[in-house]
Amino acid sequence: MTDAHLKSLKEVKREYILKVLEESEWDLERASQLLKISSSLLRRHLREYGIKLPPRDKGKG
Repeated sequence: MTDAHLKSLKEVKREYILKVLEESEWDLERASQLLKISSSLLRRHLREYGIKLPPRDKGKG
């Protein structure tokens, strides 16, 4: 096995956080519960990994 196809831990964490955010429909509180971390730590990870929240749909609710 070569290192060329292995992802860094940062890449794996970023992808997993994105997956959980999509699964939780970008509900940060729910995503932080699923990840078993505080919502403030999740927000810190979003900044660190350059993850932007999608714009809210103004037509809903």
